[in-house]
Amino acid sequence: MIETLHGQRETVHFRGHSHLKLYINDETEHYPRHWHEEVEILMPLEGQYSAIIGETAYRLNTGDLLLIMPGVIHDLPLEPSGVRIIFQFDPSLIRSISGVYDALSLMAPALQIQKNSEPELSAGITDIMQEIRRQYISSGLTAEISIYSQILSMLSLIGEKLRSRQLENKPAAYRAHAAAMMDVCSYIQEHSAEPLCLEDTARMAGFSKYHFERIFRNYTNMSFLQYLTATRVNHACYLLRDPSVSITQAAYQSGFSSSAAFAKVFRKVTGYSATEYRARHWVGRHGSV
Repeated sequence: MIETLHGQRETVHFRGHSHLKLYINDETEHYPRHWHEEVEILMPLEGQYSAIIGETAYRLNTGDLLLIMPGVIHDLPLEPSGVRIIFQFDPSLIRSISGVYDALSLMAPALQIQKNSEPELSAGITDIMQEIRRQYISSGLTAEISIYSQILSMLSLIGEKLRSRQLENKPAAYRAHAAAMMDVCSYIQEHSAEPLCLEDTARMAGFSKYHFERIFRNYTNMSFLQYLTATRVNHACYLLRDPSVSITQAAYQSGFSSSAAFAKVFRKVTGYSATEYRARHWVGRHGSV
């Protein structure tokens, strides 16, 4: 169910002080067009379900999965019967881990995994989802740790599959530089709070500035500056969810040179000021701003 909807934006109410929500949906109801900041995973247990992502319609059978990325507008039409898992989790807690940002980017705006066409991958993800369900129901002291561990396993499994598929369709020159670009992306994510520049990063990777810029864009579909900025903003989002961290601290700890520069970039990327973002995340979830 959608508990809180402001226009088309859903505020997901997590369980207790966790950053997770899982429920078994067996009710016949329509979820109108909406979006949220969490990753959402749909997994039919009985029957068939539909989902509309933008203008694309997906049909899910039992054993299929659909992963919907943050900020993506989607519609879940009314179905006469069926049972499905709806699982939502906050990705900001793990985005700073090397490879997570790239894996989520590869899945955007949504990814369907079909049991019939990808039985091995489907089986692996289904096993992970069942373990997540078991841990969530247990409500143990370390349940959230265990669940996020399973989420990371899932993202790794899917990310490797998508990257392998992507490389198969690329020319030899692209494949030759893929390992180097993966290392560069990991380096940017690990050192994004430091003063990074295109020239030094290109030199570290063993390329000229202009050759590096072209290869990097081909690999990530972003310029070096766009990727670095997105990484810094993602880290700032994570920091802003901790009320003990001031907005100025979040700005500098994310690699921005000034509060003014941070404010401008943050609003451009997220559509919110840092204050608005913090308020929207905390109100109605943990009872404080």
